Amino acid sequence: MPFGSHDAIEHLAEACGLFPYIYADGLNPLRAMAMEAFAVHLNKKVYLHAKQMEVLSHLLSGDNVALSAPTSFGKSLIVDAFISEKKPNCVCAIVPTIALIDETRRRLERTFGEEYQVISKQSDKRHHDKVIFVLTQERFLNRDDFEGIDFLFVDEFYKLDPHREDHRFQTLNVALYRALRMTTQFFLAGPNIAFLNVGPSWKERLVFLRSNYQTVTVNTVDRTAEKEKFKCFLSDLNGASDQQSLVYSKSPPAMRRLVQELLNEKFKAGSEFADELSAWVRENYHDQWILAEACEAGIGMHHGKIPRAVAQLFVELFNEGTLPILLCTSTLIEGVNTSAENVFVYDKEISTKPFDFFSFSNIRGRVGRMMQHFVGNVFLYYSPPQEGELTVDVPVLSDPDQTDEYILMNYEPSELGPVGLERQQSLPLKYDLSPETLKKFGHFGAEVLNGAKDDLKKHLEAKRHRFEWSGHPGYNQRLMLAEVIRPLLQSKNDKTTRLSVKQMAWAWDMLLKKPTLADFLTWFQECFSKDEIQEGIERSFEFLGACEFNHATAVAAINQLLREIDPSIDADYAFFVVELESWFRPRWMKEIDEVGIPVPLSERLLPMLGHPNHYTEALERIADLPEKELLAFSEIDRRLIKRATESLQYRM
Repeated sequence: MPFGSHDAIEHLAEACGLFPYIYADGLNPLRAMAMEAFAVHLNKKVYLHAKQMEVLSHLLSGDNVALSAPTSFGKSLIVDAFISEKKPNCVCAIVPTIALIDETRRRLERTFGEEYQVISKQSDKRHHDKVIFVLTQERFLNRDDFEGIDFLFVDEFYKLDPHREDHRFQTLNVALYRALRMTTQFFLAGPNIAFLNVGPSWKERLVFLRSNYQTVTVNTVDRTAEKEKFKCFLSDLNGASDQQSLVYSKSPPAMRRLVQELLNEKFKAGSEFADELSAWVRENYHDQWILAEACEAGIGMHHGKIPRAVAQLFVELFNEGTLPILLCTSTLIEGVNTSAENVFVYDKEISTKPFDFFSFSNIRGRVGRMMQHFVGNVFLYYSPPQEGELTVDVPVLSDPDQTDEYILMNYEPSELGPVGLERQQSLPLKYDLSPETLKKFGHFGAEVLNGAKDDLKKHLEAKRHRFEWSGHPGYNQRLMLAEVIRPLLQSKNDKTTRLSVKQMAWAWDMLLKKPTLADFLTWFQECFSKDEIQEGIERSFEFLGACEFNHATAVAAINQLLREIDPSIDADYAFFVVELESWFRPRWMKEIDEVGIPVPLSERLLPMLGHPNHYTEALERIADLPEKELLAFSEIDRRLIKRATESLQYRM
């Protein structure tokens, strides 16, 4: 900062409403008094910027608000400020990913843990009047303990739009519909949205605020004319190797190739944890995983096939500057808050599809962060997409009569017009499915469920005994189950259908029988991708992710269809569904994986913990382990344990 310019800069910040950047104690009494109007009290006094206060004022006056604002705007702070000021009894935040659940839960427990119970998992039981739910839409739909919601927050609300090609838009709309029926006030937030389409009944009940208010400056470094893209990128990255840099790659295979190119060029960014992190990855997952080599070079990787707790660790190390380079796909761009000095947009697609201006803006918006990086740099290696303004359509805030069949089936009949009511009543007859099946599993597609039901009828005639089981299925029962869920998985474009029926059933069995997760990963890679080690490792994580949700949900749907065909059938797959979700490990292991203790570490901790009944009991026992016993664990292990258990101090 030039000598003597401090006062001028503070006056400029004040005029722009950037009060968080102003040193309040240095102001004269009149200016200090004016600035106090933008103060809120959380763990400490914090100041909102002018546009944050504008949004908060609408909320405090009772308005329902839909906000479009840049990534660095500080939307989470508005939520916290509202809770602090209004003190609602029941708050519900619906967020798009489990990673974002954990990040949001941590923040809210730090700030409100002594006053509110924070619930984020299916096994959490409500035991307090004042509660904050932090859930994905699927977890919201699986809970029945809401007595009314005083304040509803939906993050990344553009995902409600059917045209964004997010297959989860249906469940998000159903979750919003059910929530709105018991909600006093709601707040929707997302970036870069120009227009919001809602039906006539909502136009007067919802305030749409659009802001391009920037709290950081973004410099664009145009490299689109460079012919040797990688050579130019490598030079840029070397020039910024001591800064926090996000590198966007279109897909896990593309990222793997980029990492290999960097390793071939002997690229290395300084990181004090590099060697230990690399060794830890090899020991806990797979000794030939390219991620271990990347860590050795000070590079983290973040995509949908990276274990959740590992991805969380990378984000934490990156945010604190310990891991300087983080390669990411759209999973991080859309789901987790980071603070980067530089963003390198290395690819121009999401998977195989060119990204539009909206997605590009979200990627670019990850650079800079209020009060951390005031100036950010975006490096472009392709021409950006043509500018366009995004209009978001929200089915449940529009005409329900014309909505998607799954969403329509979840409407109360009294809230439908004649056309919608007639459609709703006709769908069970049209597809030969019960209303309950269509309500709960209609996201697979009514035609898909109808086809699966017809197949089940044929199988039952010849092989009924292969469906009558509970607990763990036998060999032939697993084969039959893998066969009948296949159409449901294909409707979700689940890539594990690349496995044959026998291979899928075999993989379930080996996931149950292998003593450690690392053993399973090695087995899967050697069996199904012996010559392509890296692809095999990624496919093994892909399989685990599918077990966790798509496989488990499809099995539950098949169980529902069987009972619909024959209510007397002796088939109960509920236990197997839970086992699939938890990878045939104790349920608490998967639940503490969400809060940052990966399954391989839990497996090593297990002999010291006895048999916890719940993840909170497991966390408490881990927190109580003598320091002497923890010395046998690596520094990375101890760091993960500390991070996961520190929130216990904030809980009621």
